[in-house]
Amino acid sequence: MSQNDAKVIGHQTADSGETYGVWGEVNSSDGYGLYTPDDAKVDGTAELSTVDTSGGDFTLAAGTTSTNDATNVVLGHEQNDVIDGAIGATIAGGGSDDGSTHRPNIVSDDYGTISGGENNTASGNHATVSGGDTNVANNQNAAVGGGKNNQATGNQSVVAGGSSNVAGGINSAIGGGFDNAASGTMATVAGGMENQAAGQFSFATGRQATADHDGAVVFGDSSTNAITSNFADVALFQQRLDIGDGGVDNVRLLVEGDSAVDDYLLRVRDSGSTKFLVHDNGGAAVGSLETPPADGLHIQGSVDKEQVGVSAYLSSNQSIPDSNETTIDFDALQADRDDFGGGFDTSTGIYTVQEDGDYHIDCHVFWQLADWTSDFVDHKLYVDGSLSNGIENHFNPAGFEQVSQSLSKGLFGLSAGDTIKLRVRHTGGESRDMVGNADGSKTYMTIHKIG
Repeated sequence: MSQNDAKVIGHQTADSGETYGVWGEVNSSDGYGLYTPDDAKVDGTAELSTVDTSGGDFTLAAGTTSTNDATNVVLGHEQNDVIDGAIGATIAGGGSDDGSTHRPNIVSDDYGTISGGENNTASGNHATVSGGDTNVANNQNAAVGGGKNNQATGNQSVVAGGSSNVAGGINSAIGGGFDNAASGTMATVAGGMENQAAGQFSFATGRQATADHDGAVVFGDSSTNAITSNFADVALFQQRLDIGDGGVDNVRLLVEGDSAVDDYLLRVRDSGSTKFLVHDNGGAAVGSLETPPADGLHIQGSVDKEQVGVSAYLSSNQSIPDSNETTIDFDALQADRDDFGGGFDTSTGIYTVQEDGDYHIDCHVFWQLADWTSDFVDHKLYVDGSLSNGIENHFNPAGFEQVSQSLSKGLFGLSAGDTIKLRVRHTGGESRDMVGNADGSKTYMTIHKIG
């Protein structure tokens, strides 16, 4: 366009005073200093201090509709700029200068966009900074949504907000927070503080959580204790994990591993010490990292389990008639070995088994046998009324005034409902005493479930 094509020409050659080529001024509020019934087009740079849109919608059409590259649009502070020959760039506003510090928004690559804020830079093709302060999107299709001092430096990387975050991996993302880094390809930091997602497809969130390995997922808690992945495709939770919809009394957790690649299908640690693990051989270990037997159990340390059984005794002497098999009336229970699980009847001296399993039974008797002239004493432990699964012994006590005898069997396979009783017999010619005492140290019977 030249002066010869223009209908109105404004030309100002003075080097001082108000330097306007065309001046328009009106006194009424509904007048126009410059009015064109058609669209107004400006060839050059238009410096607009005030735009009154009260007459209708305001539309700024910039660039070209031809096959040429798009021109740049720069609004906001006068120091906002498109540099390095970039085309199709847009700076919608923002920028600042307080007289000593210049904080413009700068686009330096094709089709970069800065919507507002100050001191922001879009230096990659199609890079975008939506706003905020001192944010940088400096790779292809990288984007920063806002916040302060954030950087999206990887191709197609995104930082949504927060401050001092860096998304450096290809297609990496940071949701917000402070001082987080996503350096792995397609890595993600959801938010929080001082988290790092360095492995490919890794994820970190919380506080000081580091996912160093590919596919690692790390959840940090609110403490200052760092948590770091130790191998690929692992999920680490530093905080308490409640699973299920019924609270702590209705927790459902399925742990499914691959024995071809995992040494441990489940491992629980406290302060670095293994407390429980399920090995890939199907076994489990408690209190140790030692390999358990296949499909078995290894326990390191003491085992405190609920006991099933009883220790009963004869609290005073019981008279045993001659040649008459008699059940020992165990009428008291040891104070420190209570009737675990119930089952002992002190009125009859008979124990009824409460649970199926393997049991250990130990009996001890103490005879008073003054002037003994007979042939034998006989002791029989009956299981459910039969000796076929019980034990018995015979003894000739001639020459002894007192005799102590024991009956013991390490393993009885018993079923719930079976009865246990001890019966004795002698041929002493008259009644003899089975000795009992208050502390239970003379005649007693102990029964305990061991498996």
